[in-house]
Amino acid sequence: MGDFSAQDEGAQEDQLRATRGEGSPDADAQDRRVAGTPQTRLAKQLMALTFMRTGELIAARWGEFDLIAAEWRIPAERMKMRTPHIVPLSTQAVEVLATLSELRPS
Repeated sequence: MGDFSAQDEGAQEDQLRATRGEGSPDADAQDRRVAGTPQTRLAKQLMALTFMRTGELIAARWGEFDLIAAEWRIPAERMKMRTPHIVPLSTQAVEVLATLSELRPS
């Protein structure tokens, strides 16, 4: 095991700040380097926040999302077990969906 050096501790604090999205210029630069459109980057972020599979997100319809109740209600016919599935949405996921909504064509 061993002792942590001050450098290790500083690196851990930097990682935690980046994970929380606390103004790291490196995080902003990394976001710009990720391949794809803004919609693709937001979709990847939404998948990470909801733990949903790519196919489930691709098949999603705007009517399934209730941003006020912070829920994504997936109908039974799209689920493997043929039962409806309710995905609770974090504040961050709601923000991503709101941004995606603004990027939709009129």
